[in-house]
Amino acid sequence: MTIAVTGHRDIVIDENLIAQIDTFFMQMLERYEKVTLMSALADGADQLVAKRALKHKDIYLEVPLPLPQEDYEKTLTDKSNFLKLLHEATRSYVLPKVHTHSYKNLGYYLVQNADIVLALWDGTYNAERGGTGDVVRYAKSQNTTIVHILSKRSNY
Repeated sequence: MTIAVTGHRDIVIDENLIAQIDTFFMQMLERYEKVTLMSALADGADQLVAKRALKHKDIYLEVPLPLPQEDYEKTLTDKSNFLKLLHEATRSYVLPKVHTHSYKNLGYYLVQNADIVLALWDGTYNAERGGTGDVVRYAKSQNTTIVHILSKRSNY
């Protein structure tokens, strides 16, 4: 079972959100012998979900990066947490560029290679290419299973 995470970089992390993520992973492990989480380890949702997933020995972390690592790190607020999680990954790689927009490319890759998309999302669609709403919209168009955890944003 492969799960891809998409979510906001500026989510509000609270006990309820953490409990929902933990419950989701427990349910996946009850159903499936092996679970792989795909996450680009961006600030916010990506790093939180990866951190919660790695608490389980039967969940493996795969990290597809939308840009070369050196360039990607420049977009992160929490580089040290990114590097720690990246070190714990089973596999990491830079995606080949298919679309002109790297984050759209990442979002489409995640959807095309996942059985489930876990979306930590406020439910708002905007025009941001490769943003959480764009990834959810694409997942719906591909009939990919979406698990939506409603998430508040700190900047809204």
